[in-house]
Amino acid sequence: YFSNYYNGLFRYSTDGRLLYRWERGLVPDKIPDANISFLFPRNDSTIWIGGAENGGLMILNTVSNRFTQLTHNNNFSTSLAANSLIYYYLDNARNEWISTTAGVSKLAAATRIINTWREVLPGITAADELVSVQKGADQHIYVAAFGTGRVYRIDPLSGKAGTLLADRLPDTWCVSGFGNEMVFTGSSSFITRYNTLTGSYTQSGFLK
Repeated sequence: YFSNYYNGLFRYSTDGRLLYRWERGLVPDKIPDANISFLFPRNDSTIWIGGAENGGLMILNTVSNRFTQLTHNNNFSTSLAANSLIYYYLDNARNEWISTTAGVSKLAAATRIINTWREVLPGITAADELVSVQKGADQHIYVAAFGTGRVYRIDPLSGKAGTLLADRLPDTWCVSGFGNEMVFTGSSSFITRYNTLTGSYTQSGFLK
């Protein structure tokens, strides 16, 4: 699958043959947002596609070649946080986390209910983009806000959130998990390893 901002979404065979093209336009026959932030195969016949420019979650049936669309709804607290989606993360419990331009949404595996975090994220503004989501060994969710120096730590059980110490972190845009540690990289010349069990920070300047 390849996307083009102006020409839509393309599906090719492994030998390079064009199999199908979805032009930009309205569902179900066209793709409403060709600025794609993620593309995640759910099963043999379904692909979840994130729209970065208000397309919401675009769900493609690869058998019928038709889309359905999941979007934010102001009348429902259990809808997506926003329609501009940035990042998708599937945790070990099969819960699905989607970062947006207006908070983080979790689609629970057991209930299929969407929970959203925004108001509880300290210092977040309407301009902040949450660009990376990962679960730590402590079962908390770590989310980086692009260009702000902030990394949020969300407790899915209590619904509360806080921030890590900004002066110990690079200007983070990538969060990765390794064992008990979270590793934060970004525009700085150093990386930070955060031990989720002890709360200790270790900085390394090997990128200098």
